[in-house]
Amino acid sequence: MDKNQIREFVNKYDPSITRYEAYYYGYPEIADELCRLVMEGEKRATTGLLKLYELENGPLPREGDYSVILDSREQPRCITRISRVTQVKFSDITEEYARCEGEGDKSLAYWKEAHRQVFERECREDCGIGFTEDMICVCEEFDVVYKEETAVIEVMKPEDYEEILDLWLNTPGMGLNESDDSKEGITAYLKRNPNTCFVARKGARIVGGDPQRT
Repeated sequence: MDKNQIREFVNKYDPSITRYEAYYYGYPEIADELCRLVMEGEKRATTGLLKLYELENGPLPREGDYSVILDSREQPRCITRISRVTQVKFSDITEEYARCEGEGDKSLAYWKEAHRQVFERECREDCGIGFTEDMICVCEEFDVVYKEETAVIEVMKPEDYEEILDLWLNTPGMGLNESDDSKEGITAYLKRNPNTCFVARKGARIVGGDPQRT
């Protein structure tokens, strides 16, 4: 985990935040899917076992706490802020809360099966104890307060030229051909080959493009 990279990510949202946790959900094999659900607004809660917090002497989550959610490569993807924390027996988790977690088909049955597997693994591997359904769950509900937009790849259009030219001119080592890479040259090429050049766009801004053509 690159702590400097994570700090820079937090600074993009709010440099005054000094207290936060950085982690991915579950295990590496499921981290990317859970991260995606959070960023898409489907997953708005997460759950841990009180017993594991106690055995590991870890601080309990509190309303207002921030978390940096990582993907399986430990890259920061979004920041969440806890809106509510409750403690409930595993056996008393409700359908409403299961929907809030947003995993699988969002049913209570799916929630219980998925979390039973995770909690049994955590209890066994991390603490050497057995899991029982009367254990207390620490239930966090949260909001996504920041996520970095991902680039969308689009077919380049003639009207993109001025913006992409500015990007090319400010890219060290980028070589341009005065004829082929002129506005007239690019426009003529795109008319002949409308689906062969692409740009990367974040929101309304072009952040990448390739003048090389075959």
